[in-house]
Amino acid sequence: MSDQVMAKGTNFVYFQEYVIQKHGKAFWDQFMAKADVQEKKTWEAAYIGGWYPFVDFKGAFFRYAKMQGGGNEALSEAYEFIADRSLNTLYRLFFKAMSSPQFVLKNYPRLWSMFFNQGNVEVLEGEGTRCRFRFILPEVFLDWLPPACIGYTRKAVTLAGGKNVIVREESRAKESQMQVVVYTVQWQ
Repeated sequence: MSDQVMAKGTNFVYFQEYVIQKHGKAFWDQFMAKADVQEKKTWEAAYIGGWYPFVDFKGAFFRYAKMQGGGNEALSEAYEFIADRSLNTLYRLFFKAMSSPQFVLKNYPRLWSMFFNQGNVEVLEGEGTRCRFRFILPEVFLDWLPPACIGYTRKAVTLAGGKNVIVREESRAKESQMQVVVYTVQWQ
């Protein structure tokens, strides 16, 4: 495995789709004009099944936040869109027919590995209308994780039938060379 943190093209394709749908193609073109040469090359090559440098995705993600006033809410909204698109129609039907928010959250370790080549997610507890899970990640994810986790989790739990979803960061610590972040999710 490469030492470079890679993100699945799904992140790139659906983020671009989100920005164009929300602001138009001209905005996207202006947005990409502010990217460095390497980042532009990555975005031009990105397709759903490919793997690309996470730093190129993260750079665009935070440039977008800055253009939108710097708030995490804009980024969480973008990740709700990514969750909605990546959990395709068939998967959504499965969530609604045979699933629960617990089922979805217990599958976060698998979902993580579908999007990123490094880091792990462990489910610590998951009963009733509450779940706790832990991310064990390289440091490069730390500033990106809160809005991404909140947006993706809200949408995934909602698709599985949860309502009034609350996602909170519980703790952060460094263990060995990895960062450990624990989240709690509650819903009705």
